[in-house]
Amino acid sequence: MDRTTDAAPGGSDDFFARLPLLAQASDTFDGARYGAAPDDWELVVTDIVGSTPLVAAGKHKTVNFVAAMAIAALKNLCAPTQLPFLFGGDGSVVMVPPAHAQAARQALARVRGFAAREFGMQLRVGICPVAVLRQFGSDVRVGRFEPTPGNSFGVFQGGGVGMLENAARGRGDAALMARVAVPEALDDGQPVDL
Repeated sequence: MDRTTDAAPGGSDDFFARLPLLAQASDTFDGARYGAAPDDWELVVTDIVGSTPLVAAGKHKTVNFVAAMAIAALKNLCAPTQLPFLFGGDGSVVMVPPAHAQAARQALARVRGFAAREFGMQLRVGICPVAVLRQFGSDVRVGRFEPTPGNSFGVFQGGGVGMLENAARGRGDAALMARVAVPEALDDGQPVDL
């Protein structure tokens, strides 16, 4: 199925800021209120391997901190651009404009390396242009949920997040798995800008 019919071919840095606000939680269930993510923006996912036993061992604050590191690093990298992001407790979803794509890969490699060195946690990371996810049959649609004034974050529909998560976990199409991978060599050991 071609899901690119209403895709934004190229986005501007204010793509997220221009989305209409979803002020009520019930608004997040209305797909008509979401906008097509720009083809050239990158979708990012992170996921802590083995988070359930870590939380059971009393490390929930560390799990949350590690999961939030990618959001902080990417927001700092792309400032002042507003980014759609979603914190999931043991992982995150973030979108990055194309001008920051390569630097975002390095930031993610640094975050992953820091999580391993400082906390002994394995962090999966994946990053991919929205257009590629559409070529593989999933869409990325974004809503801007603002439960309180000035506090907006992204909510996502269309299957692209799930497809990227699976690829980052080593599941699915081999070509997509290779495309979303963040090379270990990008971690130069430099501090992460949190």
